[in-house]
Order: sequence, then structure tokens, then C-alpha cells
Amino acid sequence: LTGDEAVESRERVLRLALGGVGEVRLRALTGLRYAGDLGTLRTVAADREARSDVRIHAIAQLGLATSADSETVLAELLSDEDYGVRVAGFRALGKVLGGDRTRVSLHALGSPHDHISSPAASRRANGQPPSSHHSAQSLWARLISTDWRSVAGSIDS
Repeated sequence: LTGDEAVESRERVLRLALGGVGEVRLRALTGLRYAGDLGTLRTVAADREARSDVRIHAIAQLGLATSADSETVLAELLSDEDYGVRVAGFRALGKVLGGDRTRVSLHALGSPHDHISSPAASRRANGQPPSSHHSAQSLWARLISTDWRSVAGSIDS
């Protein structure tokens, strides 16, 4: 498709992705991933008014797209009120970050939800750097060598 037909088709898919119902909406979201419209997928994923299944589908599409530009929104979803959205966000974040468990864990530590933050905290407590990447190991070494009591004390004073 070219010209007006292409514009018209794209607008129709966008309308269905944002306001369609059921399977048609999910397919439109998938189509947006194939078209490279990750901005709309990020918008739907972060929309707390949208149905959970729609948000989870949009999140999964972001994970499949593996675009680093999605890292911020996916990291924010780790604190979402919806359990399924948090889990989908965690999985998609792992894909977007190419399996870099250190970065995923660092994002997860910021979540107020135990099922997201506790496994990451346990890895830290056991002294297990979750990645063999050199910069990740360097970051890990700095994290475990920091005297957090003195940091907390300086904040309190």
C-alpha cells in the first residue's frame, strides 16, 4: 500500500489498537509492533485505565520488539498495581535488556511488591552477581562495597 491507502490503513489499525475490543484490538497491537510503532504500544502498556489483558499484550509486544527505548516504561511497570502487568513487565524487561539480569534486578529492587523485589534482593544478599558482563560486575562490586549505614546516616543528618 502506498499514499492515501497506506495512511488510511495505518490510521485504522491505530484506532483499533487504542479503542477496539477483544481479539481485534490485540491483533492491532501486534500489527503496530510489526509496523514499528512502539510508542503506541508503550502508551497502551502504561495506561492504567486499559484492561489488564490488553496492557499485558502490549507489554509482551514490547518484549518481542526488544527496543532499548522501552526500558523506562517497562521498569515503571514493575511497580504497577496489577500483578499480571508487573509480571509481564518483568519478563519483557528481561528481553529488552538482552537477558542482563543485573540491570533487570536493579530495576526490580525499586518495586514495592515483594514478588518482584525480593528475588533481586536475595541475589544481592547472597553475593551473586547475576551477570558476567564486566560493567555489571563492576557495578555489583560497588554496590556490595558501599557502607549503606553511613549513607543512611548522612541522609538523616
